[in-house]
Amino acid sequence: MPVIHPKVFSMVESWLSDTVSPVATEINLDAVSRNGNQFYGSITTNGPWLHVDGEDGHGYLRYRFLKRQGSSYVVEFQSNGGGSLTTSSRIGFTVTNRTVEVEGVQTRIQVLRVESYQQTAQPEPDRDRLKPAR
Repeated sequence: MPVIHPKVFSMVESWLSDTVSPVATEINLDAVSRNGNQFYGSITTNGPWLHVDGEDGHGYLRYRFLKRQGSSYVVEFQSNGGGSLTTSSRIGFTVTNRTVEVEGVQTRIQVLRVESYQQTAQPEPDRDRLKPAR
């Protein structure tokens, strides 16, 4: 199974305030492995979960493999910003190579291609915030 930085899967999902996912459907894994400022933090394991701490030291991003068939995978991805809300989704993807032009040179890169997306935990609205003030 490939080890992929959990932030990659966060790029697939939209923000909670937005409604349409997947946002990114192909991600250059070679760039991810070289871009330590954007994709920082040590990936640790906790049982089946691959985990990285949140950006400000609060919360986490994590995923676990649910299925593998050849070069196709399905993961459960969870995101928590440090509070009580944890979002969860299932992301199906393949890992493959392709050629792109980078600064005029044909370059072979490894990419993650999203094949399916399903949000598995819908946050409940804060009903108290929706009530008019008295």
